[in-house]
Amino acid sequence: MNSVINNMLENKYFIYTIGAIQGIYQDPEKNNVLINWREEIKQWVEKEKLPFVILDPLVMEKLKTGHDAKVMHEKLEGWKRSGHWELYDGCGLKIWYGTPECWGDYTCVVNSDFIIGYGDNDYISPGTHKELGVAEFLRRPVYWVTKDNISDMKDSTLWGVRLSGGKVFPNFNQLKQFLLEKYNLKIK
Repeated sequence: MNSVINNMLENKYFIYTIGAIQGIYQDPEKNNVLINWREEIKQWVEKEKLPFVILDPLVMEKLKTGHDAKVMHEKLEGWKRSGHWELYDGCGLKIWYGTPECWGDYTCVVNSDFIIGYGDNDYISPGTHKELGVAEFLRRPVYWVTKDNISDMKDSTLWGVRLSGGKVFPNFNQLKQFLLEKYNLKIK
């Protein structure tokens, strides 16, 4: 079985997607913006049959915790308010470091060939900055899409992107074109 999986994954690029998750379900507009971009990337990869394996934390969180991100966020908030620190910390370990069944967020950054991120100054969570810091340290390129003017970006985000060897894009179409050229990919 492992040889079948290895053959399927050979010559593939692992891409982790980063951007705000915590609290996005509290605001329907944020929810649509911050979830839909991941779907857009996945659909593009599938449609064009690109050699990318997308690691989506919204999908993976359910595999790690047994709950979707919305329910998990509610549980985490409840555990913080009630002082159930063993449950809170245990969940954090699953989310960030993974389980035997699923990579954690840190493991995804470490094992990615590059990272795609989305956010503007209104929609960047502390977790995204943690992932940016790991990517920067490991020099995993982060390709970041934002509606913000690059000169208006928060320094911690911009440094995370630029010092990782990544690049900032004003929209997903420009990012897609860059990826096709950078990784020498042809659309059929």
